[in-house]
Amino acid sequence: SSILRVEDTEKNSLFSESLGLNLGFLPYNDSLDITKQNLKRLQSLRTKENVPTVILGHVGVRGALLGSDYVLESESDLSKEDLMDTQVDLVLLGHYH
Repeated sequence: SSILRVEDTEKNSLFSESLGLNLGFLPYNDSLDITKQNLKRLQSLRTKENVPTVILGHVGVRGALLGSDYVLESESDLSKEDLMDTQVDLVLLGHYH
């Protein structure tokens, strides 16, 4: 059976036993400072070394290409450095819709 869950606030941790991993959710916010605070809070998800930790986010990344040559940037976008500093196994982002 499949489970659909809509998240619109950051979560400290959601352990998915069926998937065998910790999930963290990073919602969109107009404030870069708040987005960075939420990202930092989500880095504490790693509770067990043998359980993968994944952050799913609805945020933009400075310098991300849309298509082959179009860059759309916002003051609320994270930098690649912000994401590289995370202590999680995988960060999956989407923003442009």
